[in-house]
Amino acid sequence: MPKWEALDRAPAFRTQDETQDKLLQQIEAEVRPLAGDQLDRAIQDFDAVFNGRIKAIRTMGIDIGRTNTAYAVLDDGKFVCSNHISPLQSCHSSNLLIFQDQIFNLVDKHSPDYFCVERYLFRGAQSRDIELCSMMAATVALSGGKTITPAQWKSWINRKFGEFIPAMNKLFPTTKDEHECDAAGMALYLYDSVKIGQ
Repeated sequence: MPKWEALDRAPAFRTQDETQDKLLQQIEAEVRPLAGDQLDRAIQDFDAVFNGRIKAIRTMGIDIGRTNTAYAVLDDGKFVCSNHISPLQSCHSSNLLIFQDQIFNLVDKHSPDYFCVERYLFRGAQSRDIELCSMMAATVALSGGKTITPAQWKSWINRKFGEFIPAMNKLFPTTKDEHECDAAGMALYLYDSVKIGQ
């Protein structure tokens, strides 16, 4: 059999597109039942690396509060999504575990390369709020998140984009409330910090 005919009958894929398509089909069939939401991010990363592109840097900001705790996810500084999670109701160990599970689930679902939480600043006599919000921030930090102060990221927004509130409304018009908007601002600040550090 001529060499070219044997090559033609071989099961090997002859183009990069065929190889990529076959690998993606295999990933979809074998991994989707196990990975769920994480698979879409993995496929995007695979596609970027396979085609010689640098994959997006995904950052997530978490804005903690006594009654509202929000998060936002950005890819290369561009808004992806935002939502709320349930804040900590008490410092009882079972409630701490529930809150920690929410953080782990967020990280598992969105696979951020970096994430941060804002240190809660207190005004007046708020002893219960201080305790609960400090525990939430500590839980995020112990889960791998970076802690930042409001002054760090808000002064950066002011310097880079102008007056804070109009700038935030323009940067993140699709967030549902100020907590999600703040979380997105933190994620953007974190992305800029990471990018400068590279």
